Order: sequence, then C-alpha cells, then structure tokens
Amino acid sequence: MLYCREMKPNFNGVIVQFTLSISKMPLFGSLALSCLLSGCATQPQVQSDSKDSEKPGFRYSDDFVSAERKPEEYLKREVEAVTIASPTQREVFTSKLITRHLWNDPRIERQYQNYLSQTRFSTRLKPRWEQFFGYVLAEVEARDLPSEIAVVPLVESLLDPYAFSADAAVGMWQFVDATARENGLPINWWYDGRRDPMQSTQAALNYLEKLYKRFNDWPLALAAYNGGAARISRALSNQKKDNFWELKLASETANYVPRIIALSRMMSQAPQFDLKWPTSDQPAFVEVIGAGQIDLSNTARKLNITTEELYRFNPGLSRWATPPMGPHRLLVATNHAKLLQSMLAENSTDSAWQRYAIQNGDSLSHIAHKFRVETSDLKSVNSLTSSKIRAGDTLVIPGSHQPSAETRTRGNPFLFNQTRQSQPKVYRVKSGDSFWSIARKFKVNMNKLIKTNRLNPKRALQIGQRILI
Repeated sequence: MLYCREMKPNFNGVIVQFTLSISKMPLFGSLALSCLLSGCATQPQVQSDSKDSEKPGFRYSDDFVSAERKPEEYLKREVEAVTIASPTQREVFTSKLITRHLWNDPRIERQYQNYLSQTRFSTRLKPRWEQFFGYVLAEVEARDLPSEIAVVPLVESLLDPYAFSADAAVGMWQFVDATARENGLPINWWYDGRRDPMQSTQAALNYLEKLYKRFNDWPLALAAYNGGAARISRALSNQKKDNFWELKLASETANYVPRIIALSRMMSQAPQFDLKWPTSDQPAFVEVIGAGQIDLSNTARKLNITTEELYRFNPGLSRWATPPMGPHRLLVATNHAKLLQSMLAENSTDSAWQRYAIQNGDSLSHIAHKFRVETSDLKSVNSLTSSKIRAGDTLVIPGSHQPSAETRTRGNPFLFNQTRQSQPKVYRVKSGDSFWSIARKFKVNMNKLIKTNRLNPKRALQIGQRILI
C-alpha cells in the first residue's frame, strides 16, 4: 500500500492534509505510479462549494484524483484534517490589502512618515481599538471588501463615536446629517445612529459599496466618501480623467486616500504599529435585543457595572433609556450577554414610565417640576412643539430608577459632558485672520488647532473657511 500526502492551505488559512491510500498496485504498473506521484506534487487547489468546505480546518477537493486516470475501484481516498494555528487578524488584514503596489508612491510615503512621527498615535487609539476595531474588520471581511476599508474610521475619527468635525460630521465614520439619513441612520432626541458603532458601520459599508458600484474603483469611491460623489464625478468629467491619481482635488480629499493607504501599510507592519491585534474570533461586544424599553441605570446595576461602561458600548443612546418606540437593543461586553438576555426575558430592566391626565390649571413647567423631569424632556417625549397643553389630555412622564446625580443629567454622561463643558465651536475665517490670531482669540494652542482641523500651516486660510475650535 502506498500513501501520498499533500499539505494545502484552505481559505481560512488552516492546513488540510490529504491522505491517499492506493491498493491493488499491480494493475497500474510503474507508469501509473509515476503519474500518481507527480499528481500529488503538482495538483492545484480547487475550492469546493460544499458546506463542509467552509468549515475551518477542512477542505475537500473533488478533482484531487482524476477518475479517468485512477478508477474508483482501485482507489480509496481519505481526508483528514490537521490542526494548525489559524492566521492572526494582522495576517488576514494584510492578505486582503489591494494597494501594496502603491506603498512607494511619494504621496503615500509622505503620509506614512507623518503617521510614524505621531508618537502618541497608538496611545490615543488603544482604548477604542480594543473595543471597536475587531467588529469593523470582521464586517469588512464578511463582505469580502479590501482591508483598506476597515481603516476608514481610523482616518476619520480614530474610531471615536463622539467625534465631531467642523462640517458637523459625527461618529466613527463621520456622517453628516443628510448622508446619515440617506443611508438609514435615525437621528432623534433619544438616539443618534451616527454614534452607534454597529449601525454606523453597516451604513458606512453600504454607502461605500454603492460608491464603488458607481465609480468601479476603490480610490475614487473613497475620495467620494470624503468629498462627495457629485464633486468627484464633476472632477472626472471636467478634467477628462478616469482615475483618482490624476485628478486635481481639494487638499483634504487629495490627501485622504493616501492617508488610508499609508495607515494600512503601517498597521500591517508589527514594529511600526505596536497595538495588540485580537487573538480570538470572539467580539468585544454583542447585541442583545429586548421586547420593551430598557433603562440603562437599572441594567448597569444588575450587571454589576457602571452606567459609564454601558454607555461606552452604546454611544448612540443620548438619554437614560432606549427609545420608547424602539429599537430596544443594547451592546454589551461579551461576558455580560447571557445575564442580560435572562434579565430582558424577565423584563427586569424596564424604564419606569407614567401617564398623567392633565388637570385644570396645570402648566407644562408645573408638571415637569412635580415629576422632577425637564420641561424639554416632556415636550420631546410627547412630541409637543410648544408648551401649550389642554386639560383632559394625557402626558407620558419619563421616569427612571437612576440615582439623583444621574437623574439630573438624564442621559449619556459622555455626550452631556461634551456638550455642556466642551462643545466644539465652529469659527468662520474672516479677512485678516491667521492661525496665530484665531488661536489667541479662543485661547487655544495653535499647533493643536492646526492638527485638529488637519490644516497645512504653509497654506493661507480662506475667508469663510470653517475652523473647529
């Protein structure tokens, strides 16, 4: 009996070992033996459409042995899986990069050196990298998109769901209001889908796929994501060009694609990018869906975590609970998922709500004071456009079991701290302004002002240009 083994990597990078056992060799002779040995050495890998072939560590190649050359009655074929370590996320990421041939381009090299010079880059990125990047990369891989697409939210915001730009773009993927709504992201008093790491990622990938379908070129699609599809189409038409690299565009858009490629390059190289890549397929968070409104303070207390920790996974929630009309979903750390599921099944995280029949002499401010809620909250929850109310009507009174300090905040502490204490200001450049004069006027560091707005200090400011303070 003769055994021939061939080691082949499957799609998941797991090596599969094929074992052939041949009996009744006298029927073949030396020629058949020679053909068989050469087949074992050179046979190409063929993917199977069977369900088993999709399983990690297993691939079955139907044409591994030719039935014509080796009749089945003389051949017994065995397939055995060999356990070999799966590729790391860095290796998977690197294998699906499509712009490696551009790494030596001067425009890419310039941005690459810029990233290398940012000594605090990894420190600033690390908390959100561990929390969100694994999910983003998994979704990009699931759609079979180039790895460069997973780098977009890093360039846009360093994966910061609370990022806010001078153009009023919000979230990890930096959606402006109109584009967010066009791509199915709701924005209301309770919830902003642009800040939701899961929903914004799905919307951004859908949008990027639409742009790619329109331009049939990833650099152009990425440029359109940054500068607008109509603007890129006009530039292609007016300049009689057919690719991104020959277009003359605004500096922000012209540098945007090179930034993505440069950061992709740095991320693929261990010494230059020292953040730890996830070592397992287990996500940092999972989505848990309930049947009714979920009070975040109740939920946090029963999960034995802080409300701040719960809001870190749910930055899209602006208030103290999920929206009354839904969706009733929370993102939680994977190790809390089972407990939260059981809690939701028992309806033990419901937000406390009351209905109040308006009496003669009542005013909205009086009712708000009575129930210790904000007048603006009452108006928003009840969809009131003014403070006028009528006796006999019913108001929904939002309630919560939150501690008093949190009750006063009535919502996402990160969002409310940001808007109350350090709300970004947008300043429009006037005649005579300079980087120095603007920094002095608002008492901020000039270099920080330049970096925040991604400005070129060697270029003059334009009248009307928006500067984020």
